[in-house]
Amino acid sequence: MWRRLFGVGALSPAKFADLVAEIGVANGTFEEPRIDYDDMSISAKRRHLYLSNIYAAFLRIPRRERVKYIESVLVPPDLPEGWVRAKAKLLPVVRDGAYLTTAQLMMHLRFARGDADSHPDKTKVARRLLVPGLFITLVIDAPASMAIVAERQLEEWGVDFETALDVALGNLRAKSQDPFDQVAPGLWLATWSDSFAAARLLLPEILQRVCTDPLVCVPNRDTLIVADPRRPKAFAHIVALILEAAKDERYPISRAIYQLEHKTLRPLAPPTAPPAVAALYARLRLDEQLRCYNGEKELRDQLKEEAFYASVMAHDLDDGSVISLAVWTEGVEPSYLPPAQSIQFVKMGDERKPSAAWAVPWSVVAATPGMLTMTDATLPRWQVGAFPSDSWLDEHGQRLTFDKK
Repeated sequence: MWRRLFGVGALSPAKFADLVAEIGVANGTFEEPRIDYDDMSISAKRRHLYLSNIYAAFLRIPRRERVKYIESVLVPPDLPEGWVRAKAKLLPVVRDGAYLTTAQLMMHLRFARGDADSHPDKTKVARRLLVPGLFITLVIDAPASMAIVAERQLEEWGVDFETALDVALGNLRAKSQDPFDQVAPGLWLATWSDSFAAARLLLPEILQRVCTDPLVCVPNRDTLIVADPRRPKAFAHIVALILEAAKDERYPISRAIYQLEHKTLRPLAPPTAPPAVAALYARLRLDEQLRCYNGEKELRDQLKEEAFYASVMAHDLDDGSVISLAVWTEGVEPSYLPPAQSIQFVKMGDERKPSAAWAVPWSVVAATPGMLTMTDATLPRWQVGAFPSDSWLDEHGQRLTFDKK
């Protein structure tokens, strides 16, 4: 009672997790919940809840409304029975490959822990590729949360993805008449605060009315940046906004910049000038890559998969710039590499200790038949082939020196 009268203060993450579990037990959402304080999540029978985004929203809400907010989050939206009832609540959402990969791996983990409702075949997210790195998904919208639409749900409704997407886009279009906010000459931000700001990327007519063939970026769910490519500082202005958005990692999507040409979205080849801005953009993209691939590896390690999924590493060069690096270790098979600017080949010696190493540009390795084969993973991965010979590595790469102790 006192919580409703006086509200809840700014709890620590651990105390917040305890409070969510307590409320969940009281209202019947959780049965014997298990709190992972490091992962900021709660697991219980038929429910797994990530708390990081919820906690960030909790801190922004007036203290007297916080308990009510937690209660609303704990009640997931029900998927309407039948296509006719679902249509009115259907909306599109833009996701990145890391989100879809994480969602699927979490379902594998929950299923491995005994949650039969999390069978990966039943929970695969319905999606369509929009542009390299971005996917279109569908959700059922509710006042306090949204439910992701799985492929199995579309089958039960008796509709295909394109039909459902047309309806979802129509619903989004109907609520997208507000103007953009011009924050600088030739630079605009979406003003919608309905959790679907980034989804307006799927409405080219909305973007083209701001300017012709705009540059666009969706660093998170609530941010849609639009810039006029004819403005000399368009790229620099977008990078500055990406940097600002990076301070708050709630609901991340992608820091990549795209250009909308008529109705076609294409990745932007970033300018090399001014050098400081280009370097900052490269660093922001690399930091995002580190988060995505290292997060995937952590989940796969929990699943104890036989295949090896390499991480991405950042390597500082003598000129002060940074490049991405993936490691291909001899004898570790099957191995899947993330995209990187350079591959470090490590040859193993006695007692499985590194005996030699080379650095080879990714472009050189990718151009050599049989060395890398791209998979169909939503977060791009390449399967390695046969480990190359010393002579090939000496010819195409740079031999590295390292401490063998």
